Amino acid sequence: MKKKLLAMVICMAMLAISVAGGTMAYFTDADEKTNTFTVGSVDIELLESTLHRQVDKASDDDIILDAACYQDYLKEAGKNMVPGREVRKAPYIRNIGKNDAFVRIKMTVDEDLFSKLDMTLYTTGFDAGDMVMDEGTKNSDGTVTYTFTYTKALKPDAVTYYAPFWKFKIKDALDNDDLTSLTCEGAINSIVVRAEAIQAEGFSDHIEAFAAFDKQQ
Repeated sequence: MKKKLLAMVICMAMLAISVAGGTMAYFTDADEKTNTFTVGSVDIELLESTLHRQVDKASDDDIILDAACYQDYLKEAGKNMVPGREVRKAPYIRNIGKNDAFVRIKMTVDEDLFSKLDMTLYTTGFDAGDMVMDEGTKNSDGTVTYTFTYTKALKPDAVTYYAPFWKFKIKDALDNDDLTSLTCEGAINSIVVRAEAIQAEGFSDHIEAFAAFDKQQ
């Protein structure tokens, strides 16, 4: 009986060593939306809003309420597109989990479509050092992906203060053929915004955290 018990303990100890020596699975989450301008411990929500924090003096609650009506706004804003028309699209991330998380936003868009639009970046966030942007990655399907990473961990129940961008405008030089493709149900719908998050615990900064995130993908 003692020998059987000892063998069982040794077996359990070997199993524990095997698990400890394996690859750690971090808590991660992602939320994705395709618009006209278009998880245990980590849980996020992607909010798209018309509101600019400073211009509109918007609070977290203002952004959450506005995001609930964003699709209605987009249906109207996308009608009768003309050169110079601006459409607001400010993405924010809400941490609805229980732990701090490093977060980032990815925007994937058709390169040809993107060449017809002017994007207004939310420069205050970059200037403050709270956000960094990469140079973009070209994909094999003709799209390009831009990544906007927040440098500070997002607390539970909080909404990111800065959005990476605020609005898009149709370039003034476009002709009728270009404008035909820029309809609410057309090419502008191909802009995809994706929010990603990983637990903050165990990482010294956002760079280390998302290096681990990318290895799991």
